[in-house]
Amino acid sequence: MNLLRGKSLSFRIQLWFTSLIGVLLCAFVIVGGKLIETNVYRDHDKRMLDLAERYSINVRNRLRVERNQSTKTKVVERIKRTKSEIEKQFIQNNYYYVVINNKNEIIVKSKNIPATIDLKFRKKGQAYQKIRAPQGRRESFYANPKNISVVVGVYTKQLDNAVLRGYSTFAAVALGLLVLSVIVGNLIVRYSLRPLRSIHNTAKDIADGKLASRIGNDTKSAPAELAPLVTELNDAFGYLEQSFDYLKRYSENLSHELRTPVAGLLAELEAILNRTRSAEEYEHSLNRCLQMVERLHASILQIEFLASLEKPQNEIDEPEEIIDLMLVVEGIAVVISPLAKEKSLQLLIEGESVNISGSTNLINQAISSLIKNAIDYTERGHVAIKLKKLNGMAELEISDTGIGIANHELQHVFERHFRANDMRKPQGAHSGLGLAIAKEIITRYQGEIKIFSERGKGTRVCVTLPIVDPIAENNC
Repeated sequence: MNLLRGKSLSFRIQLWFTSLIGVLLCAFVIVGGKLIETNVYRDHDKRMLDLAERYSINVRNRLRVERNQSTKTKVVERIKRTKSEIEKQFIQNNYYYVVINNKNEIIVKSKNIPATIDLKFRKKGQAYQKIRAPQGRRESFYANPKNISVVVGVYTKQLDNAVLRGYSTFAAVALGLLVLSVIVGNLIVRYSLRPLRSIHNTAKDIADGKLASRIGNDTKSAPAELAPLVTELNDAFGYLEQSFDYLKRYSENLSHELRTPVAGLLAELEAILNRTRSAEEYEHSLNRCLQMVERLHASILQIEFLASLEKPQNEIDEPEEIIDLMLVVEGIAVVISPLAKEKSLQLLIEGESVNISGSTNLINQAISSLIKNAIDYTERGHVAIKLKKLNGMAELEISDTGIGIANHELQHVFERHFRANDMRKPQGAHSGLGLAIAKEIITRYQGEIKIFSERGKGTRVCVTLPIVDPIAENNC
């Protein structure tokens, strides 16, 4: 087994496959050669037995016919000189023959008879046919208990050559089949191991930083044993990519949010240290630094919260409960109504009690962010909140008469740190994470959030969430 150490799986499978096919083909050659050998010798044995019997009868009849016409010695001499049709067949087939009487005395023999031949093959008073195979020959006997007997034989060199040709033919066929099986086996092994090569290539791509790589479609033809492995590895690669994306986004978010306040804080501190100032100036500068630090702290908290939302749902420490969404909206309105009064905006609430399942803290944060955005970006008019049950969903609609959003900006509003152009920015700082957080929360509870807006005509935000007691129709 040391020979296989370090060898590829493809090589090992191919080696075992070739060895098995080789053993089977060797058996095929041996069995096939034996069949040819048996058939060749059997045909000659049958022919020799038949000729021996016929020749024995022929000689006996000739002796009986001429017995009264001449002496026995003259009859034998005539048989030697006269070739019957059977004897001609002996010559044509290179057979040798011997005719003996019941005293084992040779009556007639061919010229090509072996130098030594065993004629003591018959027991007294017995008649039988027999085949024997002395070295380099095959012989058939036809024995008659009272009269003559015949030995017909053939030198087996030609028969052996015929058998050898048969073995050679089978060996050539077996060799061709072995080569073909090696080629076909190699193709089958290569095709069967494609999923492993795909796994290797995908793992290599991921190691090189190509985290979006997945094990390809050629795994659809993978063996049943590899299919679950392929699925699990693709899921693992997906989770790995998601984790790296999460870390990347977190780093980008953190960098984006820290850059501005840190730069402002450095500039302010440099200005303070640039020259001697009065106590009032120092106090004013320190207050500005404090505001920047508070903004920085708030941004970090938002980034951490958004990062926590990207964890699997079973890892979030926020228990789900039955929530009356109308009570949540009314509670938010009480807290946020002073902001609307400062801008002389009407805050309108309309709807019915709707029960949903989720975390009160998360749902409250998502809806309060949406309502606060509507107030921040509306200078005059109103902000209307409507809640109703439609087609098994709770539909919450928040509409305003604010400045609206341009069409080309709508597709980006849920992106992190996205802000519309300066015409749309309200007074105060916005991190650009509010809508991203709201969407993460709504999506986590199998909900959906959509925004419809037009520049100068206001914005309508539609939120749908599954309810505990579904009713009919949804028009949002």
